[in-house]
Amino acid sequence: MAKLKSNSYLYLLIGTFLTFGVLLVTFNHYSSKAITGTRGFISGEGHWAKAQKNAILELIYFVELEDESHYEHFKNSLIIIEGDKQARMTLSSDTPDYEIAHQGFLQGNNHPDEIDSMIWLFSRFKNVSHLKNARTYWESADHIINELEEKAELIHQQINRNELSEEDKNNFLLELYEFDSELNELERNFSDAVNEAALYVDSVIFRTILIGGLLIIFVGAIITLYSFRLVQKYYDERNETEFKYKNILENSRDVIYLMDREGKKYEYISQSVETLLGYSVNEILKGGTNFIMDRVHPDDKKRIEEERRKFPTSDLEKQIEHDTEFRVKTKKGDYIWVNNKRSLLRDKGNNPIGIIGNVRDISAEVEYVEQINKSLKEKEILLTEIHHRVKNNLAIISGLIELQKENVDKNTNVQNELEEIQSRIQSIVLVHEKLYQSETLSEISLKSYIEDLTGYIDSVLNDSRKSVRIEKNLDDVTLNIIHAVPFGILYNELIVNIFKHAFNGRTKQCMAEVKLEAEHDKITLTVADNGIGLPDNIKLDEPETLGFTLIKALSEQLNGTLEVNSSEGTKFRFTFNLSDANIPSLN
Repeated sequence: MAKLKSNSYLYLLIGTFLTFGVLLVTFNHYSSKAITGTRGFISGEGHWAKAQKNAILELIYFVELEDESHYEHFKNSLIIIEGDKQARMTLSSDTPDYEIAHQGFLQGNNHPDEIDSMIWLFSRFKNVSHLKNARTYWESADHIINELEEKAELIHQQINRNELSEEDKNNFLLELYEFDSELNELERNFSDAVNEAALYVDSVIFRTILIGGLLIIFVGAIITLYSFRLVQKYYDERNETEFKYKNILENSRDVIYLMDREGKKYEYISQSVETLLGYSVNEILKGGTNFIMDRVHPDDKKRIEEERRKFPTSDLEKQIEHDTEFRVKTKKGDYIWVNNKRSLLRDKGNNPIGIIGNVRDISAEVEYVEQINKSLKEKEILLTEIHHRVKNNLAIISGLIELQKENVDKNTNVQNELEEIQSRIQSIVLVHEKLYQSETLSEISLKSYIEDLTGYIDSVLNDSRKSVRIEKNLDDVTLNIIHAVPFGILYNELIVNIFKHAFNGRTKQCMAEVKLEAEHDKITLTVADNGIGLPDNIKLDEPETLGFTLIKALSEQLNGTLEVNSSEGTKFRFTFNLSDANIPSLN
């Protein structure tokens, strides 16, 4: 009867252990699905944002160039957005059509392997706070897209009727910039909400796995203790306790050792060393620490030997508080990566008498990190290629404009406008050129950028009859792509204005100065000339030309201040803080 009771108790413990295991496996499946769905929405937001930016950019081109192809490109860019909208609307309904949702997400350029998880996550958790917020931002963004389509149709009608005036163009451009700013804000909020959802999922997964793991450990400990109780029939309490701890040490997957405080001799090493390295316990105990050192990889040996030479020190605990990682040769001749974690063993008087160590095989983890680094390098190469191709594509556009200029009378305003477009394109080209030439792929040298852009404009616009000499005094400042593009276009407009308008009617002593100053995150750009000054009717608050409209819009976008002095020549002084710049995120 007692034996039956004992067996029932054991079966209950094992059944409980297995139940927890099944629950953990099940939870891991659904948590993996939730993570995949969250990752899909984050990736999908990137495609959505890219499509939105392309749509607005094409609409800007359409307003500027009145080329019907840009309007078609604008409509094509909205296909991705429409697909995502279609998926969201059916999933939000009381009777969702999952096939329509799947096709919508495919149209939205989402990864096919992630779509089912995205549908599952949206359907099951659409009313959870984080995803509910994300859905609200998504719906708001689609409302703005609808307004953008209506605005595009209005522009299209006016252009077809040839009723689009210069003032209308400027107004439409400002409205498009406002649309872009609103959409970027919603994109950021959506991304933040999804990221918060991801963090929430990670937190739930971690806590659940932690609790489940502790429960499994608890149940496992009970089973182990129960097994040890059976042995107590044959051994007294002292022998049973000694056997229990020895059993734990010998069955550990990690190698556990006890070493003297001088770091020269092993006093104990667990049997698992044979599984890890292939050498017997006796071989290592006999050879001491030199036995292991003789098998450390040559590239790691100098570092480990340098550490050994410091044993023992007055502060031994501090010396061994950090883990050491190195490669060691197994009996088969292979090298494996191991992690060596150590702590002090103290006597009753709290005096150190030895070092307890735990050695674990981390070869799989090291290989995984190497794979991640390799993948990161591949992505850096890809990003470099993207910047290079963007630069080449913009150069092709500039070249096409150059061909178009040959068919235009050089004395007309069209010729001048084409040159201005080319210089604006070149300002963006240089940003991408500097990015793929830089080490970080995210920041450029503003000093080098200004020098190259100024040189380009000088070569295109300078006139031998009216040579403009430009003096440059530039601090070495780095700027990321988010700030560099609007800054570059702003600088382009200021410097082009000098070449084209500052010295009308003058052929000598045409001088300009470009000054760039940086103090912490505050950047000041000064562009001055000794020319004829601005006309009295020019007002930056109410710009009438595209150039001054861009200057005003870009300075506001960078959240900077623009000061103009036209008493002796013209002097523009633009100041902004990197931390205050109102530039939308690339995400």
